[in-house]
Amino acid sequence: MNALDTILTLEAERSVKQEQQAPGNNWWWQLGTIEKAQQELADLRAKIASLESRLAEALERNVELEDERKWQPISTAPRDGTKILTLSDNGDVNTAEWYIDFWMSNSSPLSEETHWMPLPKTPERAKW
Repeated sequence: MNALDTILTLEAERSVKQEQQAPGNNWWWQLGTIEKAQQELADLRAKIASLESRLAEALERNVELEDERKWQPISTAPRDGTKILTLSDNGDVNTAEWYIDFWMSNSSPLSEETHWMPLPKTPERAKW
């Protein structure tokens, strides 16, 4: 074998080694990539399941809150001095509370109330 054949043979061997070492051509490298992708997929599925569970809980709580915030017949209103929103038959909305034997709003008796709902929670005070 002459020098040129030796150089060509060595160059071919080097080329084959480089090709074998390229990430896409080694089965063990591909296997590591597949295993990593499978783990990432499993992690994503777990995150999706967690998010779906949290969403279901939030939707359920939203239904509960909507039920609490619906106008209810005045006969079901608390009569323990709790302030509530009242709706009269002419459409007026008042903040009221039960006082002895009638609904009271701003020191005025109310007599046409048909429905009620709880007051919303007051916001937290700003922290300075």
